[in-house]
Amino acid sequence: LSLDIFEFDRNGENPHLKFLAQYDFHKHVFVVGGADDVVSLQDQRRFFLGGGLTFNDDDLKFVFSSIPMP
Repeated sequence: LSLDIFEFDRNGENPHLKFLAQYDFHKHVFVVGGADDVVSLQDQRRFFLGGGLTFNDDDLKFVFSSIPMP
């Protein structure tokens, strides 16, 4: 879980608040979702959902070392 608060000087509006939740299904697969500008007075809040893959150096070393080189 993550909560970011920024832009405290937004011309009489509330600060920009962003909430994010991430769930890791597997070692390398995750989904993420949340809300952006949650406390906006001008109703500019947005919701988002996404996902991705993550790899570290050891994972990439294993993959690249198994590729045959001509």
